[in-house]
Amino acid sequence: MLQSNLLGDIQMKFEMLDLFLIAMLMVAVFFGLAMLSLHGMGHITWLSWTMFGCSAWCLICGWGIVFYNLEK
Repeated sequence: MLQSNLLGDIQMKFEMLDLFLIAMLMVAVFFGLAMLSLHGMGHITWLSWTMFGCSAWCLICGWGIVFYNLEK
């Protein structure tokens, strides 16, 4: 009984865990694509900048979810 209450508290504590995990996955995907684009072209292009920017926004959104949950 106590263990189930603890798991319930953890789930209630971090409401949007799935969104956080998706955001971190998207950070890895966009960063990987940016690095592939950078490696393929040999210099940074608009595509690399776009992918790095998307990666940064996903990182900001993911950590925003963390801080939102820490406030509660």
